[in-house]
Amino acid sequence: MHVNIWRDPWLPGPHGGVVRGHSINHNYTLVSDLIDAQSATWKVEVLNDIFDSDLVKQVCSIPLSRTGLCDEVVWRYDGSGLYSVKSGYKQLQEEGQSDSGSNVGVPLLISRFYSSMWGVSLPVKVKINMLRVMNNFLPTFANLQTRRLSVNNCCPLCKSEVESTQHIMRDCVFVKELLGAQGNHLTILYPDVPWREWLHWRLQGLTLYKGMLSWLLFGLFASLKEYEMLNLKCGTRSPPIQAKWEAPLENVVKVNFDSAFSHQMLQSVSGVICRGYTGSILAACSLPHKYVRDAFMAEALACHQAVTFACELGFTRVVLEGDSRTVIQKCQSFLIDASLISPVIADIKLICRNFMALDFGFVRREENVAAHTPVQEGKGFSCPMYWIEEAPPRTLLVAEEDRAAVVSG
Repeated sequence: MHVNIWRDPWLPGPHGGVVRGHSINHNYTLVSDLIDAQSATWKVEVLNDIFDSDLVKQVCSIPLSRTGLCDEVVWRYDGSGLYSVKSGYKQLQEEGQSDSGSNVGVPLLISRFYSSMWGVSLPVKVKINMLRVMNNFLPTFANLQTRRLSVNNCCPLCKSEVESTQHIMRDCVFVKELLGAQGNHLTILYPDVPWREWLHWRLQGLTLYKGMLSWLLFGLFASLKEYEMLNLKCGTRSPPIQAKWEAPLENVVKVNFDSAFSHQMLQSVSGVICRGYTGSILAACSLPHKYVRDAFMAEALACHQAVTFACELGFTRVVLEGDSRTVIQKCQSFLIDASLISPVIADIKLICRNFMALDFGFVRREENVAAHTPVQEGKGFSCPMYWIEEAPPRTLLVAEEDRAAVVSG
């Protein structure tokens, strides 16, 4: 028979919208008919009979809760799940850039640039200033005029063009001559490429990192010789923070979790390790997940697996740690979460009622290495893996290093 399936507000439609009244020929008429109520999972076989494979992946990536949460509208482009003018404007900008095709691959490039920039051994104020340049936050005459201040926007150096961030950092004749006199020739390739995109592409080499960051450090009137006197090498990383795993109190189990996410496969792997006050391994596990929307959801699923694993093992006093600050804060909060991962957070809080005492804690990545090694091991398995009073070889090695640090400390 010919019926209408009214898709739940969670179900994604074309271009991120919601489609209503999608007509199909099938016996299922409600979204609830597509859900296995006992396991709180989607009926993948039924979905495959109704929708194409791409839409099935999108539907299955919608988290379901055992707590019976009411349906609600969630703004997926912000971690809070709430719409704001700022997040809406940002999303419109990203969609406009994507439609134009001019910034394809730029987000990945920006991410790599920031990762490299924060690792350069330079004062933090220089890196913050570089961030201001990247995002056009400098108080140039053009920006001041945009804010409706009555100023003359002409560049005071060359007196020929408008003083914008692009102009004073790249196009000004006076700036190029000054840098050239110091041996830092700023050749401009692809001048028609938008300024921010050009800058990210231009700053890929370590040599230019040195030139641009020293430029920001000492200003346009400093020399590169002063930079060399400080013996700052852009290729070297800042000294690592001496962070170590801390053992729990006696009769308390510390559970660390981590995850890895594959955007291409829409899959993730959760890793969990449980240790006692002596640092000895009590248990560990690695669990793959399908139909995962993003890394944010992957971390939430890893936290859910950690709580579930500790509960199934019968631990009553637990300290649960992870390197996802947002997930930890949501689990600690007494407020009802309204984000895209709210069903997972609700289930985590429900499981937490089974413990006599449970504390959540955020740790840096350096302190969470032992939980990441089961994740790496789990990438080679297609099914869940569990270890009791043992762990994979690499996990054992890292855990022993943590235990030795605790003993020596």
